[in-house]
Amino acid sequence: MVDVVTDVASFRADEAWGGKRIATFGDTRTDLLWTDKPFHWHTNSADEVFVVLNGRVDMRYRDAGLEKRVWLEAGDMMVIRQGEEHVATPDGEVRLLIVASPAEKED
Repeated sequence: MVDVVTDVASFRADEAWGGKRIATFGDTRTDLLWTDKPFHWHTNSADEVFVVLNGRVDMRYRDAGLEKRVWLEAGDMMVIRQGEEHVATPDGEVRLLIVASPAEKED
């Protein structure tokens, strides 16, 4: 079976950081997310590929105890390893594709 996701550019969730699961392959998940609000400093129990589909994101992360920052534009991606502390703050509305492995358990 082939799944087609259309209108990604206009996708909007009911709440910030909401979205939908696009696919699960073995122990890897792929999610489409929408947000217009910052997240909070956190770590994940999985490695993540964070892809900006549209919009702009201020990504801050800690490396050896030092806070660092990178602006991610549409088409940019960042690999965030398991346990790395980070926070994403969108500049307006953004749509993101998150690929994580191993897939984290649902809350």
